[in-house]
Amino acid sequence: MILRALTYTIIAALAAGPGTAQETLEIPQEQINALPDLPDLPVPQFDFDLSSPEGFARTIEGFVGTDWTGALPSAVTEAITGATPFEAHAQVVWEMKVSGSWNETLSGGGTLTVLDQSAFGIAPGRQLYALLHTDARDWPFHLFAFVPDAAPAMARLEFSGAGDGQTGGGTGFSGLANHLFQADRVLGYATPQGMTARSFSETTDDDFTGDYLYTEVQGGRVRVDRSGHGYRMQFSALVQEFSSGNRDPTGRSARVRGWVCEAAAHAANPDTCAYDALELIDHTPSALRANVNPQHPAITLTFDAPVDHASLANNFTLFTRDAQGARVEVPGQWHLSHYPGAWRDDAAEMAALIEQATDAAMCSARNTNGLATHPFPQLDHYEDPHEYMFRPTAPLRSGAYYEVRLAGGEDGVQARDWDAFLEQDHSWRFSTLLDMEAQQPLDQDHPLDLRIYQTVRDPHLVFDKPAMTRLMPDWRAHEDIAPAWQPERFEFELVLSERHPRVVAQRDLRARVNRFAWLEPQRAFGDEDRRNARHTVNFFGWLPQRDSADTLELVACPNAPFPFPLSSANTRQDHPIDIWDHDPGDLDFYFAVAEIGPWANELEQFLRELSALDSVLPGLARDTRDALAALAMDILRGRIDEGDLADRMAGIPDNVAETLHDRLQVIMELRAEIEGGISDADRQAIMQTLWRTEHYVPQYLPHRAATAHPLDFGTNSFGLFLATMGDPLAGAMLLLNEAGRGDAVEDNRVAIIFGAYLRHLQRQASDHVGPEDITVVVVPFDALGETAVGMALSNLEARLFKGVLDYRARAVAMEIQADPVLDADVLATGLVHEFGHVFSLPHFPSTVDAGRRRYPTIDGFRLAPSGLQGWNKSYHEGNAEDPDYLRSLMWPDIQPSRRAWVSQVEYALMQADIQAGFGQRDALLRQQAIRTAQAAPSTLSDAQSPPADRIILTGLIAPEGGASLDPLRIRSAPATHDQGPYKAELLDAQGRVLVATAFDTRAPDIHPMHGRLRARSAGDTPLHWPDFRVAIDPHPQAVALRLREGARELAMIEVSDTAPILEIPAQSLLLDDTEEHIIRWSSEGTGPVSFDVEYSPTGAAPWRPLALFQSIPAVTLRAAGLEPGPRPHLRITAQGGLHATRQVIPLELSRTPAPVAVDLPDSQDAPQDIAPSLRFATDIATDMLEEHLHLIDATGTPVAVDYSHLPGQRRVSLLPDEPLAPGSHFTLLLREGLHDMHGNRLGETLQWNFETAPSAQ
Repeated sequence: MILRALTYTIIAALAAGPGTAQETLEIPQEQINALPDLPDLPVPQFDFDLSSPEGFARTIEGFVGTDWTGALPSAVTEAITGATPFEAHAQVVWEMKVSGSWNETLSGGGTLTVLDQSAFGIAPGRQLYALLHTDARDWPFHLFAFVPDAAPAMARLEFSGAGDGQTGGGTGFSGLANHLFQADRVLGYATPQGMTARSFSETTDDDFTGDYLYTEVQGGRVRVDRSGHGYRMQFSALVQEFSSGNRDPTGRSARVRGWVCEAAAHAANPDTCAYDALELIDHTPSALRANVNPQHPAITLTFDAPVDHASLANNFTLFTRDAQGARVEVPGQWHLSHYPGAWRDDAAEMAALIEQATDAAMCSARNTNGLATHPFPQLDHYEDPHEYMFRPTAPLRSGAYYEVRLAGGEDGVQARDWDAFLEQDHSWRFSTLLDMEAQQPLDQDHPLDLRIYQTVRDPHLVFDKPAMTRLMPDWRAHEDIAPAWQPERFEFELVLSERHPRVVAQRDLRARVNRFAWLEPQRAFGDEDRRNARHTVNFFGWLPQRDSADTLELVACPNAPFPFPLSSANTRQDHPIDIWDHDPGDLDFYFAVAEIGPWANELEQFLRELSALDSVLPGLARDTRDALAALAMDILRGRIDEGDLADRMAGIPDNVAETLHDRLQVIMELRAEIEGGISDADRQAIMQTLWRTEHYVPQYLPHRAATAHPLDFGTNSFGLFLATMGDPLAGAMLLLNEAGRGDAVEDNRVAIIFGAYLRHLQRQASDHVGPEDITVVVVPFDALGETAVGMALSNLEARLFKGVLDYRARAVAMEIQADPVLDADVLATGLVHEFGHVFSLPHFPSTVDAGRRRYPTIDGFRLAPSGLQGWNKSYHEGNAEDPDYLRSLMWPDIQPSRRAWVSQVEYALMQADIQAGFGQRDALLRQQAIRTAQAAPSTLSDAQSPPADRIILTGLIAPEGGASLDPLRIRSAPATHDQGPYKAELLDAQGRVLVATAFDTRAPDIHPMHGRLRARSAGDTPLHWPDFRVAIDPHPQAVALRLREGARELAMIEVSDTAPILEIPAQSLLLDDTEEHIIRWSSEGTGPVSFDVEYSPTGAAPWRPLALFQSIPAVTLRAAGLEPGPRPHLRITAQGGLHATRQVIPLELSRTPAPVAVDLPDSQDAPQDIAPSLRFATDIATDMLEEHLHLIDATGTPVAVDYSHLPGQRRVSLLPDEPLAPGSHFTLLLREGLHDMHGNRLGETLQWNFETAPSAQ
């Protein structure tokens, strides 16, 4: 049984072969027991010699070299072939030629075994194993090859070694000895040389040790032919010799070439076995190679042996096709290269001669004077490879396909030195690069049409505000070449001289590394592509700088040209950069909410009770108005009872007192029952509208950003009433209007009242509201009349709406309320529309034209706040946000933001108005000085010190004597220049002058339409009185303020000589994000006291007003509404007459640096490379972003991103390095520990999930 088991083991090993996986063939014991007696079998005879290592080695060799399959009983053969799936087992003949350091020809017979590997569960294919015997060796050669099922009938296979047991058994050539060219080797052991096999050297005695020489196969190829004559194999290999001592090569090598053929086929026709076909082993350009240099295409063919020159010329064709589809063959000459790969060295020499560009915009080296890569084959696997180059007689055409055809077969390309030919036909295509200068477009001036957008196309650019650049490529098609033989797109490297961190190629494809993009001509795109700007390359995220160059440069270079660049095809286009020489800054708009109509509180009721005064309003003196105001405040505070009412009415004229007495008693009785105020839904609508307006302003207008500031300024019916009465002309105009007739009466009334109030608000808040800011009064629906939703009050032309006290800043009234149709988007667009009016824009068109859905002259781009994406807005191309409408922002009817945009003319008009500065003077005499939002009195630079507190007095001076004065206020203000004909003086109780300063007036702001009226009648109406503003240092002993012109007294104000007492219980305050905080204080004074509440994140100027002239000693605050800073403080000022008391309270803002807004990709239509964006309320430490802000995929793997930071907007965007996978889940993570610049720490990890669009655009 020992012999029987040994026999089966060897047969199993032979069946598997050295080229297959090490499979174990197990035969069940009962099958072995059932076999016939072995002595009856024709067992091959051999001797066992175990007397020496050499004898043992020869014994094993005898086993391995024996074909056992014929010596097995059929039962065993069937069992083995059932376990090992033989496809074929055939006798073969073979021949092998050795040339080099050894030269011999070997031949003999052997066996070929073919196994179906898929039966083992391995990769599908056939494993061929040939055991090759020869009389010249005592041991066999082995040739093995793994042929996948998908391989052609004539498969060419590179040597791959023995395989890994999973993907096939491998391909290679070997022998049982470790030196293929020494016949006396036995497993590497040859007694005369004292050589041993390396496999024994570490485990045997001295007989098996010592240095020796061995050979290794360095690579080769096997060709397996299954095309009708059984199996035929042809092989070649490179063999090198090494020394075992140091494993260094000895310098000796040989080339082995041979064939194996089934014995039956060889006997029938030996010529079918002994063949050596010519092989094409490489060609350039490679198949489907794009951007081939048409002037130097480097067309080469490399064969494994020399070819007949004439047969090559006769069987090679290079052609394109003309407009009718006929071939256009390219003539040329063939040249033998000095060596394979010489074309690359020649190309390198020519590329080095290309002049290197030194411009700001420059392509990478490989696309300017570099050399293309090419995957060369392993040429040392071939005995005598030769390269041939085809040089066209004339340059190829740019932007065209060319096809190479190489004929094979007996009449095809022939070998030069023996009877062999190219067996198969070969054909492939390549395309030449596009030379745009040679194919100038018909419909645009340059192949690269550049456009810069910042709201509109090619404006005066605002520096440090996101802008984008669009590239519209186009070129003319060849008329004489078939359209199908002209590529539809070409890959270019696009380089701009200004950094644009996100580049979206045509068809919304992400440009690789923001510079490599496929370009298509404009004829390839339809209307929908144009509407969505998919026909242009869109460069996003540019921040123009004040010192930006005068020109934006674009260079477009064919990417990876072959074999080297064509200089003339590297196209350059320049576009002027026009940086606006004026800085519009950020737009600050201050809003007050009018508690009237459905929002009314007690003050609204009070005004209704005062409605009977309309007929006597012109006769009210200033002291009467002041008395009424003080009386109203005391009633509302509950300080007046019925007994006090008569005493307080004593100072009011009888006709007014009789009218008011009974009504005031009713108010006092009903005071506690009066309800009203703004609902939560309306308040939310207001805040959402203002928040959207902050976003829309930099999109539509030239400003860099916008901020809404609340003003608690007594904006109620009583406040409107007092403001109207404070402007004598406005009051008179109101009466004239009430006596009128027609529909305009109500609209005029609204404009007069709200205009007077906003002028009053601007004058009282002039130390905070600058001339380039906007004041907004927010009112409920219908407050402005039946048709109006907004009014740009400061731009109304008629003096009817202006009164005496002209506007100090632009002013708007806007209806905002919760409504399912007029949502926050529509109302915010309406508010920006009114802003357009105050920047001198009229309606466009002047009347509503319902038939026009898209209006001309609009050519713009709406950029997202991050600046990294946007939407096309073009009359010619369409509106990316709405396929049906594109109307002017100044359309007379209110529009949603997606339908509205501004034209280039409108944008230029706004820029001119902003640069001129706000004023009501004649347009020809408008102020020429550059004014910015930073010039507002409320803003200080770091280098400035805040001015001291001073008493501010404003008003009008009558030419004939007397003055109309505004209420006194104490503010931080620079001192008045001490010069002019007028004097402002503070007096003590004895009438002595404590402080004095001289001042002058300025001419009244007269609108051009009233110029001739002023020239005709000077001084007879307050309309023409000059106004003044004087700031005088306060004095603790002052009890009166006197204005005089020389000896003539113009006005005298007498007040208390003591400052109000202000008591604030808390010495420091803690505010957090979770709730509102009401801060209360108490105050006492001998007269009326008003309060100003201001906030500073630094504890120093500038101070942001939270409430001005407030009568109630309390304010409601929330940390989320306050800007974080290093030393946040609250400043409360109590003012009474000429004196004020001020206290500054430190605040502790418990505010985490969580984002206030997060913009995520839209799962329906967002491109996969769009950047998630976060906006913070404070400046974030950008060096912490990579550690704390991550984008991860569904498996938790981080996505590589680039962080884009817009400091002015406190916005951070994450731009993926590669487009996100479509239809996939992603998570944006903001990890705990993130700090802002003021040390506030994020205490918990936040995350937002989103899905990308189902398929790439």
